[in-house]
Amino acid sequence: MKHKSFRAVIDEPYKLRILNREGFDRFLGEFDVDTVLEIEVKEVVNRTQLQNSYYWGQVIGSPSKEGSLLSSEMFQGYTKQELHEALKDKFEVKSTMGMSQEDFTEYINKIIRWAAEFADMYIKEPEDV
Repeated sequence: MKHKSFRAVIDEPYKLRILNREGFDRFLGEFDVDTVLEIEVKEVVNRTQLQNSYYWGQVIGSPSKEGSLLSSEMFQGYTKQELHEALKDKFEVKSTMGMSQEDFTEYINKIIRWAAEFADMYIKEPEDV
């Protein structure tokens, strides 16, 4: 039995927008016409403001923010948005906007591990900021 989850947002009453529409359409293409599907809808708690602040303020950071990616010589010349897009490409993430708290934490942890291995740098943990 095929099973896959997709995120969506309600843009206006009774109007649902699939965030990864291309992937959703590809998945639907795997079924024969007249296949009966069950659709489950559940509310997802998105990442918190604290997570968002930590990601942009400490992980991405700035050239003057010690222990952030942009403070590393390796990433000098990048804007915050350029680095954000590069990280999404690196970790094959379409969008961080609809991520749950758990998914966003996992994404940040992947970046932190990668920075330690690839750039030999320590990104401060939220409690150390």
